[in-house]
Amino acid sequence: MAKSTKDKTNKPNPTVEINNDIKDRVFRRVYLLYGAERYLIQQARDSLISALVPEGDTFNFSSYSQDQCKPQTIIGDISTMPFLADYKVVLCDDSGLFRNANEELCAALDSMPETSVIIFCEYEKVKAGDNNEIIKPVDARLKLYKTVNKMNGAFEFTAPDDRTLLIWLKRKLQEGGKTVEDSAVYTILDAVGNDMQALSLEAEKLYSYCLDKDVITESDAAAISSVRLKDQVFDMIDAISKHEKEKALLMYQDLSQMKENVFGTLSLISRQYTILNVIHEMKKKDASSNEIAKAAGVNPYFYPKYEKQAMMYKGDSLLSCLTLCVDTDFAIKSGKLSQSAALERLIIDLLTI
Repeated sequence: MAKSTKDKTNKPNPTVEINNDIKDRVFRRVYLLYGAERYLIQQARDSLISALVPEGDTFNFSSYSQDQCKPQTIIGDISTMPFLADYKVVLCDDSGLFRNANEELCAALDSMPETSVIIFCEYEKVKAGDNNEIIKPVDARLKLYKTVNKMNGAFEFTAPDDRTLLIWLKRKLQEGGKTVEDSAVYTILDAVGNDMQALSLEAEKLYSYCLDKDVITESDAAAISSVRLKDQVFDMIDAISKHEKEKALLMYQDLSQMKENVFGTLSLISRQYTILNVIHEMKKKDASSNEIAKAAGVNPYFYPKYEKQAMMYKGDSLLSCLTLCVDTDFAIKSGKLSQSAALERLIIDLLTI
């Protein structure tokens, strides 16, 4: 079995360990890939399947997702010997099994043959509703998790820190020998956030946009649609904060003409006011710029412009703005107002605060 590779916190580095297993061709019988970072989980999943399952071999590979992941079916599969192959591989994607007790499955994992490999992928989710409750995919107190962990197969994938994301995204854009300005990477991170799947898609769009160029610049990144939308929202809120009614409404009309999803636009507006509120509150406590930027989820490169905008608001006015965003979301989802009417009313109401 592959040796454990751990970081300074004594936690295994999932990507490194799994890559070492693949490199050494020494596989664990069980892999539980779980956590908040869906992109990394799916990358690890696909790498393992590519290494374990010969191309086109459907006989020795079974895949189940969500309600298809029945314990009895899984037990039957992992008990089956491979046919003219090294391994019988079973994938259970988003099974939900690690939130419930299952003694029979625990016993089957304990006694499964060395020629079977099972891969569980369990994703952290945000529960539908207004409180953004996080649903954890795995309960570490239950015997099923403890069984997998005892077999050295449990790997939690958490969101990378800003520096790691910056390095990863820059390397992704540098494929093919391109030179990439740091400011271009900062621009994408600022617009998209730290979701690696979304960042990967933006990187592909930006790379395609610059296919005939040797250098990817900040202006190239700014030309991508999601960045333009985010910048448009920022500028509109800037006009709102200065009570420049005509300018704000003109910018809203420009947003409407971009034909973006209303909920996507509302989400960006809500995100912007959330960031501004965090900055405003932490400034009251004399926190440092780096502390505030980290808490607000803002790249330090862009922090000064966010701080300048946040300080345009007085008292609890930012909380009032956030309340209006929540009310607008409810008005749309409950059918009280059409999407366009609700968003337009939101802009007008924000101008009164």
